[in-house]
Amino acid sequence: MSHQNRPDIRTFGCRINIWESEVMRNQAQAAGLNDVVVVNTCAVTAEAEKQARQEIRKIRRWKPDARIIATGCAVQIDPDSWASLPEIDGIIGNQDKLTSSPGLI
Repeated sequence: MSHQNRPDIRTFGCRINIWESEVMRNQAQAAGLNDVVVVNTCAVTAEAEKQARQEIRKIRRWKPDARIIATGCAVQIDPDSWASLPEIDGIIGNQDKLTSSPGLI
């Protein structure tokens, strides 16, 4: 299967984020959401947050029509800051990222 036909998940942080990202990829793929880019953030260091924000800006430039969703610990801690980024189409809190209806992503 081509990677172009799969949802794009960008992961920052720990092993749990890596596992959760794969679950989210499978859910989005099963729902046919191949235009989605999910950025799974980390709040352990300011550098991790900075890298995630930079990645989101880069994604928007490279994939202007993609739906960009941010989730993860950094989003959970400061949802308003992340939701205010103009490149982001939506945010999902940690409590919902594995249980949200794929249509919400």
